[in-house]
Amino acid sequence: MTSEWIVDSGCTNHMCFEKVKFENFHEYRKNPVVIGDSSFLKVQGIGNVLLQGKVLENVIYVPKLTMNLLFIIQIARKGYSFEFNSQSWCMKKGLATLVKGLVKYDLYIMDQSLSKMCLTTMFALGEIFGTID
Repeated sequence: MTSEWIVDSGCTNHMCFEKVKFENFHEYRKNPVVIGDSSFLKVQGIGNVLLQGKVLENVIYVPKLTMNLLFIIQIARKGYSFEFNSQSWCMKKGLATLVKGLVKYDLYIMDQSLSKMCLTTMFALGEIFGTID
């Protein structure tokens, strides 16, 4: 298990397996989520997760996941774009690079080191995460 956030375009919601990361947590029984091997995992709650000092809203709690998933489509709908290559990725607003990440385990990982983020990211993350359903 890793507490890193995987940048995922195929999931249906932001998902977290770590209950301790949730604020305003509510038990929530939703249809199970289907994972890559076609098996089903139970959704056991919903709430907000603090990520890099900003609130990610309506994250579903799936305790049997082994990684946290950040659903990029929700972010892209807010006007942000993503660039991916074989070693890294980045999120942009216009020409400004806001967040950078890396490839690890053949997955795009959100780099949670604030030292590697642009100063404007702190403002952008508030807009992105603070308004995502």
